[in-house]
Amino acid sequence: MDAESSVSLLIVKLKTLFPAADEGATISSWTQKRVLKAIESLQLLIKNKKPCLDSSAGGEAADDEARFMQAFYSAQDAINGLAIREEVCQMWRIDPVWVTILTVTTFPFSSFENLRLRSLFSFGINKFKRELEIRGSSSSSSYEHQQQLVEVNDTGPSLSPYQGGYSTHRSQQQRWARISDYFCAEDETDVLGLERQVKELLHVLIPEHHGINDADVSTKKIVDGYEYARSSGEEITELPIPEQEGGGDALSNEEEESGRCQSSRTTTTTTTQVIALIGKAGSGKTTLARIVYNRVDVKRHFTKRAWVHIPIMSMVEDRDVLADILKQIDESLLKVEATLSAEELMWRITQALDDSTFLIVMENAEHQKSQVWDSFLGKLCSFTQCGKIIITTSSTEDFVEPLGAAFSTLHVPGLDKNESWELFLKKARIAEDVLQSRSSELIKLKKQILNICDGLPLRVVLLAGLLSTKQPSYEEWSKVIERANGDNLVALCYQDLPAQVKPCILYMGLFPREYEIPVRRLIHLWCAEGFAPPDLDLIASEEDLAEMYLEELVTRHMIQVIRWRLDGSPKTCCMPGVLYDILRPKAEDIGFLYHHHHPQRLNSSAKSLPKFAVRRLAANLGSNSFPYSSLLSWRLHSYLVFDSRIRGTPAKQIGIILGKCISKRRLGMLKVLDLEGVYKPMLTNNNALGRLPFLEYLGLRSTFIDSLPDSTPILFCLATLDVSHTKVQRLPYAFWPSRHLYLNWIFLATNVFRHPQFVKWETSLQTLWGLCIKADEVQSLDYFRRLTSLRKLGLKCSSTTSTSLKKEIIGSVLQLSELHSLKLICETPSYLPLLEMAEHYKLQKLYLSGHLPPNSVIGDRSFPPNVVTLTLSQLRLEYDPMPILGRLRQLKILRLFGGSYTGEEMSCSSGEFPNLLVLKLWKLNRLRQWRIKEGAMPCLRQLEIRSCGYLVPPTGLKHVTSSLREFLLTNMPSTFGSVADIERVLGINVYVRMNQWSSSSQEDHY
Repeated sequence: MDAESSVSLLIVKLKTLFPAADEGATISSWTQKRVLKAIESLQLLIKNKKPCLDSSAGGEAADDEARFMQAFYSAQDAINGLAIREEVCQMWRIDPVWVTILTVTTFPFSSFENLRLRSLFSFGINKFKRELEIRGSSSSSSYEHQQQLVEVNDTGPSLSPYQGGYSTHRSQQQRWARISDYFCAEDETDVLGLERQVKELLHVLIPEHHGINDADVSTKKIVDGYEYARSSGEEITELPIPEQEGGGDALSNEEEESGRCQSSRTTTTTTTQVIALIGKAGSGKTTLARIVYNRVDVKRHFTKRAWVHIPIMSMVEDRDVLADILKQIDESLLKVEATLSAEELMWRITQALDDSTFLIVMENAEHQKSQVWDSFLGKLCSFTQCGKIIITTSSTEDFVEPLGAAFSTLHVPGLDKNESWELFLKKARIAEDVLQSRSSELIKLKKQILNICDGLPLRVVLLAGLLSTKQPSYEEWSKVIERANGDNLVALCYQDLPAQVKPCILYMGLFPREYEIPVRRLIHLWCAEGFAPPDLDLIASEEDLAEMYLEELVTRHMIQVIRWRLDGSPKTCCMPGVLYDILRPKAEDIGFLYHHHHPQRLNSSAKSLPKFAVRRLAANLGSNSFPYSSLLSWRLHSYLVFDSRIRGTPAKQIGIILGKCISKRRLGMLKVLDLEGVYKPMLTNNNALGRLPFLEYLGLRSTFIDSLPDSTPILFCLATLDVSHTKVQRLPYAFWPSRHLYLNWIFLATNVFRHPQFVKWETSLQTLWGLCIKADEVQSLDYFRRLTSLRKLGLKCSSTTSTSLKKEIIGSVLQLSELHSLKLICETPSYLPLLEMAEHYKLQKLYLSGHLPPNSVIGDRSFPPNVVTLTLSQLRLEYDPMPILGRLRQLKILRLFGGSYTGEEMSCSSGEFPNLLVLKLWKLNRLRQWRIKEGAMPCLRQLEIRSCGYLVPPTGLKHVTSSLREFLLTNMPSTFGSVADIERVLGINVYVRMNQWSSSSQEDHY
């Protein structure tokens, strides 16, 4: 995080927190004067800035960088302190009674306290300015040394103008359409440099598999079907994007001839065989395994499959690895695995795999060599005879001895020059003839590019991503290439990032290595940290800017999207391992974060404490290592906790830790408390939450907590609260946030809209998900209509709500023109009114559940014209809905759940559903016949039919075989046909899976 981005963040913070400073309307004259003066002086400093010292120059420079960051943090704390005072004063003007009652124990704004806050503000700003001036003067002497790292970005901080630049007014689908379409299309193209390895691995896995031609290998990449979610009970809703060829470090060419693989096999086909894919991180071994794992012929051959990713964090318990495998191979055991020991899990796995053909992939196996090998590989290979196990590793030393003859190795080499160049052009998104047409000299850089990349996929994609953000001219590209070499390429890519994006990539170092981060979670964390302050000129929200920053990092291949939703938006992402290994230590060196549960630190006997006060701390409750007291101070801004323990013991440490973040005389500065996935954290100790007035993000998703403390005063700064997948049934007033609220289907309090912060909600609340409304809450509808900024709404009307009230509620909902996602559930016996949503052009995700009045007929105006994901449940439509739904040209996912259609026949005509990718038909109990005409659903990739007891095989199913990749059948009668019968109709390119689930294990989510 450099000086320019630091100054920019402070300026924007001052402007956004005190917008009235330009008018002098609502804040004190002293505050107005000091804020305007601070903005003016900071703008002058950044205007006359000198080259900035970079921490990559060495340890001394890193210390200078850290001291500068401490000054920046002091200024930030000073601004936040003054801001919360003005916030409380403004609330007091609106409703003095509320503020007096709910803040008296937290905000003692006496005359002395006001004086102290003002002094801290002046001191913090002046300290930062002095450090900035010292930094500028001292950096002049080392400018020559740092020139190669800073000149690349000499045009100033800006987002990449790739293919038309960014627009803050684009929808999420439009924003990601270009990138997601590119990556999804890439999955169908050839696998550069891995064709031979794919053939070799297939031959080892399926020895009887003959006649594999080049076309089979080169055109079937990652998505020959859909990857199963790691938790088998989770429905499949997204296309997986695996590790790219350049996801990490690349392997040097260990063979004399580049591009050739070497294998040694000492096994027989009757024994469980372990195949080790050997190569350094990023050499392509994970991609190779993923390609083969998702092939249709492999899915058909192996009746049970599991993919296990072993994270590099604190030592992962054997039990966690075994539980992950059990979840994927036997769904009926999902509910009991939490109470089983490692030995019991091992026994259940061997029983489940007995006499079945199975394939298990263990990614990053070398990080748990002895544990995993002793407790899993050896036992499994001795108990079963019909499976294959693939491990990805950089060494086989610890794996050969135990199994001897049941072991094979496959080396994954680097790329040759032709493959490297082809991969570079693909990742840079430019054709070779375009290069030649743009500049006759541009193609001359080819040799230099290949020399820098040296056949290593990591270097190829990083350099391609960097150059893709530049104008394709000789001058622009040569400026980068002259300063690039293999050793400094990651540093060069980081330095070239726009200033406002740098803290975003560094922040990902708080997560464990290669941790799969939900994009929803990451965006909210960036916003809470202030990395994406609202752009007053472009009128862009914080979330829009944060998503643009994420898009920038994905375009540059510095963040990898792990899972894409089929609507084109990213679901989860991570930082590639090699970038993590370089950038996380850099972030720690400059005092940006501290990673308490990092393996090197946990395994070290010495307490390697940071040199400066910790601002962002990550810890793992399963590491048996409690954060040192010196790390927990009132200056801590972010605290992220990861829980790898067996569930059953509440996390009492959380309350103790929060108590250490405050003192008797000081309020805690904590802004982010992320406990997502931590089992029942204790939050009631010492009313610690009540002394965290700066808290902006409180993440409690999947914690299973029972309640929130009642005595906590109002958290005025709280912007995001997530209590979904918990047992919380009521929210105290203190916890109602201003921007994003994720509930667990909680009833709305009748007087919640009298909350003193509702004035802010009217224009700022964007997410209200999981809210229930009772029959006696009609008086709240007027307030509800005023939430005009809502983008995401999940609403349930209870069974006691009358049809007339439901109609009023839905009428209020339809007035919310900014909605992007809507889930509306109306419990019986009253009816769900028939909707007209043709004017909702921004609505892309729609979920409707409830009984329509008898004889209701849907029409062209019943659904949003741009809907991408549509789910219908319990509507009891009497007429075939397909002719109407088929006209929704943007529709990609259609789910017709139980009771949505009560007719016996259904038909899809030519030209209907032109972009549909996924179709799910669940519990349509009266459906008997389904006709698919030629030209219907030309893009369909996944079809799932569940519990449609009278349905016979669809007529015309062969018309979708050119695009269909997966056909799932669950609890279907034997009259529907066997897997073999269906495969004969669909051909060899479609994976057909048939499940039989008991009523106790089957969960239909409506």
